[in-house]
Amino acid sequence: MELIDDSLPIDPMNIVEKVPNVLRLLGYPFNISKNHLLNVGSPHSWPILLGAISWLREVRRLAISRKFYQGTFLVLSIIS
Repeated sequence: MELIDDSLPIDPMNIVEKVPNVLRLLGYPFNISKNHLLNVGSPHSWPILLGAISWLREVRRLAISRKFYQGTFLVLSIIS
């Protein structure tokens, strides 16, 4: 999340409570409940979480291109 916006730090101790709120702040169009994050191994959670990850990748790509075109030098580690 910090790669998209530095003001959105995530504390690993309460990630289950923070991620849905951060996604909502970023404008994610769907609701992700705490249960989806607690049960990541269950098949019914996968499509929802993979959709959120895909959406975050797109937001990150747009944020990088926006900073690039504004002339800001940005150094990010590649996440694959």
